[in-house]
Amino acid sequence: MDWLEEWNPDALIMEANPRYLSSPSAVKWMQKRDRPVIGWGLGAPPVSGFREQRRIAFLRQFDAMITYSLRGAEEYARHGFPLDNLFIAYNSVSPSPTWSMPARPDTFGERPCILFVGRLQARKNVDLLLGACAEIGSQPRLIIIGDGPERAALESLAKEIYPGAEFVGAKHG
Repeated sequence: MDWLEEWNPDALIMEANPRYLSSPSAVKWMQKRDRPVIGWGLGAPPVSGFREQRRIAFLRQFDAMITYSLRGAEEYARHGFPLDNLFIAYNSVSPSPTWSMPARPDTFGERPCILFVGRLQARKNVDLLLGACAEIGSQPRLIIIGDGPERAALESLAKEIYPGAEFVGAKHG
């Protein structure tokens, strides 16, 4: 709420996750000022009973919804979200370039490389990725791009079970 007061945005795009305790307050703050609130999320899988009614009420407070797939859009639509206000940003990936990529040498026979890109949070299970790489006989190169609250713990775990893991931090652009 302090952030909203300080920045006073013309529109708010927020994760459409009803579990965040500050979401209802932020939505009400924006609506009181007659400003749009746009939700984003992966979708809304089926639920039943009271949970379904809560989800429908939660989704109705958004002026528009951004999702990353047709499936996500269909799930929001099944919960009554207006189709005209649903937008698909297909995993927010840039379109393919119009220029051709230079030919790459075949590296199939070389040491595999595994790349993780994301926020280092417990729910991302990077610890399981480290353990899996430790069990692979070919010892793949593991590059972990990102930062977050679990970075120190993951680096410590990597020193124990997969010391070759490379933590390169957050990269932008």
